[in-house]
Amino acid sequence: MNLDIITVLINEKKYKTYSDNKTICLKQKNFNKIYLVKIGIVKINMITDQGQHIIISLQTKNEIIGACLTVKYDNYPSYLIVPIAKKTILFEFDITDVYKLINQKSIFKKSLLSIINWQHSKLEKRIQLLQIQSTEQRFIKSLIEFKEKFRNSFDHSKKNIEINSPLNQNEFATYIRTTRINMNIIVNTMKKEKLINYKYKNIILKEKFIDLYLSYFYSILGDAFFL
Repeated sequence: MNLDIITVLINEKKYKTYSDNKTICLKQKNFNKIYLVKIGIVKINMITDQGQHIIISLQTKNEIIGACLTVKYDNYPSYLIVPIAKKTILFEFDITDVYKLINQKSIFKKSLLSIINWQHSKLEKRIQLLQIQSTEQRFIKSLIEFKEKFRNSFDHSKKNIEINSPLNQNEFATYIRTTRINMNIIVNTMKKEKLINYKYKNIILKEKFIDLYLSYFYSILGDAFFL
């Protein structure tokens, strides 16, 4: 992802800072902002017509929110940007300033398109995951995704990976579009099989899990798994 245009806007101080962990509501009338997660973690919730909140994605440091929404379309739902790390800082950029930069230097158009393409690719992967019929497989692939983003440590002697999940088990169930009951069944089964430990937000992927799903790690993370 090319963030050149964002870097210039930051250098020119053309941004607003959110540092109080305030939830930001994105509605049709204000799809004219782009956000950068400077520090922390946020979850993006889509609000359905029935008022239900669905976790669309989790964004971490140096990831962008909202670029796709600046492309005009009449039927976007509303979204919430919800900080979930203790210290989260967001930078807000006005799309008007983005277009001014592009008008001054057309090369910045490539940067904006790169950001939009990155968001589309991220969304496509998320949709592909949710289309997996097996809840257990959705859970496993999400664990590997969380390993990439939220790994706390790697015990080389035991080959255990510790993950500090930003979601509790109820939120994790929502994230993979299942019920808490189904989630508990899967977690308890994997505990009995000595694949994982899972307590509140602390997840440990055990050596047996890593060996069993090594091909998944490669397909999702490639060589980055061992970094």
